[in-house]
Amino acid sequence: DLFDVGGDVTLAGSKALASEPPATRDAPAVARLRAAGAVILGRTSMVEFAFGGIGTNPHFGTPANPHDRGTGRIPGGSSSGAAVAVADGLCVMGLGSDTR
Repeated sequence: DLFDVGGDVTLAGSKALASEPPATRDAPAVARLRAAGAVILGRTSMVEFAFGGIGTNPHFGTPANPHDRGTGRIPGGSSSGAAVAVADGLCVMGLGSDTR
């Protein structure tokens, strides 16, 4: 939920952006993926503003680590939802970022 997808509101994992208008166009990374034939399936949970490395989100929930859901381990990484979606086989790839 960090990259603009034309017509969707980009929340960056935060409720603070909920009243923002939808993106008018795709982010360059999304546009390039579409041009290569990718189909955007949806958005996944992430750390608020990608500022953190353990994968938690108090606003929209933390995705369960697919390798140990029974104990509720965190998935890790700011793009935690994307990683969980790939690990669960819901998609073939996820898009994340390197926040510095």
